[in-house]
Amino acid sequence: SWWRFKLVTDSSVAAPTAPEPVVPVDSLSGDWRLAPEAGALGVGPNQGDIGWWSNSADDVDTRYCLFDDVFSFNNDGSFAQSMDGVTWLETWQGVEAEGCGAPVAPHNGSNAATYAYDAEASTLTIVGQGAHIGLAKVTNQGEDGVATDNTIVYKVTELTASAMTLDVNFGDGGNHWRFKLVTDSSV
Repeated sequence: SWWRFKLVTDSSVAAPTAPEPVVPVDSLSGDWRLAPEAGALGVGPNQGDIGWWSNSADDVDTRYCLFDDVFSFNNDGSFAQSMDGVTWLETWQGVEAEGCGAPVAPHNGSNAATYAYDAEASTLTIVGQGAHIGLAKVTNQGEDGVATDNTIVYKVTELTASAMTLDVNFGDGGNHWRFKLVTDSSV
């Protein structure tokens, strides 16, 4: 918690004023990663429905390079991605086959990015070229990694101190990806 104090000289005090309210630190603040479990990421025709595809328990090992990616939400509103030099790649990124490999720009975390969490609307907005949560290909416009205005809006379906579920609509009112994250310290 942070406290703010305002000091003034006696001669400048006209009347007592109410203190400014203390604003709580953003509840997203910290490092997050995909939950290392079956169903941590999936896709389907409706929000919350991962019936078209979802990762299996074996995928957590096969795609280890995706499950160790860290998504950092800093108190100053900046957002960062850390992939430790390797992440999950797909053929749309110019590789011959899906698998672990060196991150491909601009989805490699090298560009400055920011985030905004709106608790009332239950939305998380990421802004920055190539900035993303979960899979690099998923934007609000489709599955090609190209976000209009370098912005992706996620629906925050669940948020606790150590777990977060995000849904992202990737086109035509339907078609949703779901990403379940946990705090890096809880893994």
